[in-house]
Amino acid sequence: MKQIREMGKEKEKREMGKEKEKREMGKGNGVIRKVKQMAVVMMIMVFGVMSGYAQESGIDFTGSGIEPLWNVKIDTDGGIFFTSETDGIKIETPKPEFVPIMDAAGWSYISKTDDYSVQVEIMKGDCTSGYEDVVYPYSVRVFITRISDKSRMEYKGCGKYEVNEMLNNEWAVVRINGRDVTENDFMKVKPFMKFDVSENKVAGKSGCNNFFGEAEVQGDKIKFGYRFGATLMACPNMEFEREFMQTITGKTFDYRIDGDKLYLTENGETVMEMIKNNVN
Repeated sequence: MKQIREMGKEKEKREMGKEKEKREMGKGNGVIRKVKQMAVVMMIMVFGVMSGYAQESGIDFTGSGIEPLWNVKIDTDGGIFFTSETDGIKIETPKPEFVPIMDAAGWSYISKTDDYSVQVEIMKGDCTSGYEDVVYPYSVRVFITRISDKSRMEYKGCGKYEVNEMLNNEWAVVRINGRDVTENDFMKVKPFMKFDVSENKVAGKSGCNNFFGEAEVQGDKIKFGYRFGATLMACPNMEFEREFMQTITGKTFDYRIDGDKLYLTENGETVMEMIKNNVN
């Protein structure tokens, strides 16, 4: 009987030990969850602060990640600005080089300082941190190479291009390829474009027919798609419509908004000038 009682006590101790272990594990998991939640909150705050700063300072792209916590800002005409508080790294480079990635929907910005080489690889596709519900349009990898010893660090996260929300308007074409465009040249309304920046879409009237397709805004650039849908009406001035569609199809332009005017430029030359329509 004594042996049975001792065995019972030992079993009870083991059960108590297991319960204590579970509680300790629960506490540990709770701490980990809180740390991750704090990291997510910090990541969201970083994106919010970076976006506000970016719109005021000409930053074209922002990206960040957690585990470790880092962020990057790209000014395509200025430089790459990378910070990792976790690793104690802060880098500011000169103007980066844009390098497309062959056979992939992605590209890199590459630059270097006396101490570091920096490559920011951007791939098109939905991206999340894994700890939040926010979906970003690009996944990001940052490669930091220390020039002195060739050691390399890699950071993974998500990112987005900072765009001018003023693009989300209807813009009437007033000049194209160096020529003025007047309403008298068209049966109904002057050609126009209407952008939906968040959906990477553009639609409008090309002179005679309605058209619609893709237009992705990347910082201070607008990248028009190669395929457009359109209605099939016939009008007297079809030559302009052909020129208009050929001008934008598959093309990438720098854009600039000055007051109520939008300029599309290529190699420093204005290709198209538009004015904001007064629509309700």
